[in-house]
Amino acid sequence: MKRANRGIDKKSEIKQKYEASSSIYDQRYKNIQFEKYKQIISEIQFKDNIICDAGCGTGLFIEFMCDSSAKNLDNIFKYIGIDISLKMLEIFKSKVNKNNDLSKKISLVLADLENLPFRSHSVDTLLSVTAYQNLPKIISAIEESFRILRERSNFHISILKKKIVKDQLLEFLNSKAHLLKIIDKKMIEDYIIQGDLKQSESGNL
Repeated sequence: MKRANRGIDKKSEIKQKYEASSSIYDQRYKNIQFEKYKQIISEIQFKDNIICDAGCGTGLFIEFMCDSSAKNLDNIFKYIGIDISLKMLEIFKSKVNKNNDLSKKISLVLADLENLPFRSHSVDTLLSVTAYQNLPKIISAIEESFRILRERSNFHISILKKKIVKDQLLEFLNSKAHLLKIIDKKMIEDYIIQGDLKQSESGNL
């Protein structure tokens, strides 16, 4: 019971942190996050895909897409942004409302990444940038995200290096997926990992 309470307390603390910093989040982290998106973007397939952004925050990924490639935005079929902070999502919504065509493709969901309100095997692409390290059980949270992925779906995740043991993370991911690329650059504070979910695993998650 005490361990469960610690997990709840940590998530409440993180939620409060992001609620408090939501108004200055973009100013503080935009350039840092954009560098990570630059590393990720070339591997994502957009056409006819349902993309889930786990820990979407203020919508910096969509903002990056708007800045870098209108063509990719046109190809987005459906984007679902998930975050635990209502204030972050409100900022995201204010950005989306400025583009009526784009807003039709975007759904925003207030949710806990360890308990996603989606059916299993309902998403084609998982994106999560600098989010999982905020959770009490990082591996369990990633496994919950994998649950909603369809067979052979692709994922693009990043986790702060100082918050996880790389070997343990890779051992888990190798058991669930075919890893396509691992990016570990000094200029980036995260491990960036991209891959495809194994066929046999998607039916068992």
